[in-house]
Amino acid sequence: MAGLDDEDIIDGSDEEQEDITPADILHKLKQSWIDETRCPELLEYDGDVVDCMLDQIHQMEANLRRVSKTDFKISIHKMEVDRIRYMIASYLRCRLQKIELYHRYLLSNEEQRRRLSPAELKFATEFQASHEAHFREVALRHMPSSGAAAHSQAESESEVPLSGEGSRLQAAEATVAPSLDTHVYLRAATDCPGVLITDEAGDSRTEEVDLSSERCRRQRSAAMIRYSALERLQHTSGVVRQYVRRAAGQVGRHSPRLLSVHEVAAVHREPGIISGYVPHGSSWTCVRSLFLPTNETVNFWTHFLPALYFVWRLASLPGSSLEPADPFTWPFVCYLFTCCLYPLVSSGAHAFSPISVKAAHVGFFVDYAAVSMFGYGVGVMYRAYCFPRRLLNSAYSDWFVCVCFANTCLSTALACLSRFLRRSRWRKRCRVLAYLVPYLWDHAPLLLRVLDCGPEADRDDCRPSDAYHLHQLGAFLAGSLLYSTHWPERIAPGTFDVIGHSHNLLHVLSIYATYQQMSGGLLDLEAVRSHGAGLVEGAADRHLQLWATWGALAAIVVNLAIVAVSVVAMFRKVKREHEEDKRQ
Repeated sequence: MAGLDDEDIIDGSDEEQEDITPADILHKLKQSWIDETRCPELLEYDGDVVDCMLDQIHQMEANLRRVSKTDFKISIHKMEVDRIRYMIASYLRCRLQKIELYHRYLLSNEEQRRRLSPAELKFATEFQASHEAHFREVALRHMPSSGAAAHSQAESESEVPLSGEGSRLQAAEATVAPSLDTHVYLRAATDCPGVLITDEAGDSRTEEVDLSSERCRRQRSAAMIRYSALERLQHTSGVVRQYVRRAAGQVGRHSPRLLSVHEVAAVHREPGIISGYVPHGSSWTCVRSLFLPTNETVNFWTHFLPALYFVWRLASLPGSSLEPADPFTWPFVCYLFTCCLYPLVSSGAHAFSPISVKAAHVGFFVDYAAVSMFGYGVGVMYRAYCFPRRLLNSAYSDWFVCVCFANTCLSTALACLSRFLRRSRWRKRCRVLAYLVPYLWDHAPLLLRVLDCGPEADRDDCRPSDAYHLHQLGAFLAGSLLYSTHWPERIAPGTFDVIGHSHNLLHVLSIYATYQQMSGGLLDLEAVRSHGAGLVEGAADRHLQLWATWGALAAIVVNLAIVAVSVVAMFRKVKREHEEDKRQ
């Protein structure tokens, strides 16, 4: 008879599926076996792999019977069959041992019951009934009648009696549950940057580590971690456990588990927000979380949808009365561009900051620059269309936009610097200073114009746009007050985790203020255009046109340079802190 080949033994039939090979099935069986034996709790039953491998064993034994007994390879293949049988038997035996130990816990928890196969569920039910019958036969029937009466009442209440005086142990207390704080080993099947590990010492410190699959394969190393932390790693970092895991396809079908404030890094925490934090993960995980009830969902949509509206307004300028080719409208185009910029960047920062701690820093560095650029656009528009007549052609009006340019650069620098400060109080003060000074400078001429509008004021000092500007001032002040005081989540922590917290209100009020500001600016533009040359000269000034075009580009370049320097410095700071924690 011809010699025996490996494919003749392993290949079961001609109807084998093309998308999976016997070697893949054997690898999955080995992985499930290792996982089950190393895991402290019962994992989901991998029945398809077991049944498929049993069919393969039957086919392999049938092939072996057709082979000559003098063939040298037959003993090797028999050893392989015995090895596979041992893995299946050990896998099933380990599961039965856990069922016997945790039978009450498995049957009382619906999620745990779903991990049992139909045969295992029947065995667990019968084992629990047998265990209780044995307990009654050995101990309870020898107790006084008061103990028997207590036992009858205990059965109806799912309780187990302990003594003849009727003291009882609640079922939840009598249940033996697996210890989820047991340490296990894992290996990364894919590269998982920015995995957040909570300090086990109890001081709420966290550490960010990068799990590299290539390094695990090259060094044959594994990481040791508490099993209770693995559930979060499965859903956030793509970690497929070497000793404790679930199938990658099954994890992918589940939504990411949201975290509490004690499970995220300090950079992600917000005062008064207890839950709803998005776990670290890939960009796709962040995109999926935008459709879940998280504390960033409202922040994203309240800026992303208005940004689309502002982009539409900017794109619809050609063909309208505000022709972009007209130099008179360039300041308004500059302002409208910054109106599109800051909500788009803000929504991106809120959406993708959960990727990692570094991603959060980078996202909000860029967000600070976008908000500063919006302040520059406001200043250019106010100088062109909203200045009081008595301030035109003065040194104040000549240097107004120059100071706005300096303010936007200093504002970005101070806001980025605030993320390097250790004390939260100084961080808040630094950010307040970074945006309060530019805001007061930009709105000082507008406030002066509104105050000059009295009963005896000139008609040019009172415009229909004043009502819009007052609305936007009120909305901005209300949003800033709520955000700085963290109201209402400060008075009811955990109540406004998803919707209604101060950051949500700040986004809504800032967009409302921007819309009112845009409407008032349009009315001011038409008012300036319809009045005499004295006002129009202020808007059509060549220097102002340069500030609205090349000045805006220069401000973007300078702000991006500040962001780049801040990013490099932050990465070095994070790396240095990581090395210091390792040395400690």
